[in-house]
Amino acid sequence: MEAANGKVVIFNTTRVQLTLSLNGSHLQSIDPIDKSNNYAPVAGAPVERVNASGGTDPVFYTNNTLTTNYGGVRYNYEVKIDPTEIDTDVWLQLFVFSNSLIVLSNHGKAQSITPSATEFAPEA
Repeated sequence: MEAANGKVVIFNTTRVQLTLSLNGSHLQSIDPIDKSNNYAPVAGAPVERVNASGGTDPVFYTNNTLTTNYGGVRYNYEVKIDPTEIDTDVWLQLFVFSNSLIVLSNHGKAQSITPSATEFAPEA
């Protein structure tokens, strides 16, 4: 697996703390938006991108499964970031909404993603 200079910054646009899993590995939770920051999306720690098709590490490959837990429902997203379209050295922004994602690059590429599966996931 070849490391790249690019990263993905995940933003929470919701009013609840997001619990995230990337390729089966837990990521740091991201705080919700609130009035104190004028409801601006809240950024999590940048996640590495690598030049490989897939795996189970908490990094962004070409093919990824991102799971969010929002309001007691677990959403599974299939996130494909094609390195032939967006070089692995490019930083990306991934905005999480209550039931969808948007991936943006600074090169004008955008990708809207809906869940591939949902399931009830009661809070502990």
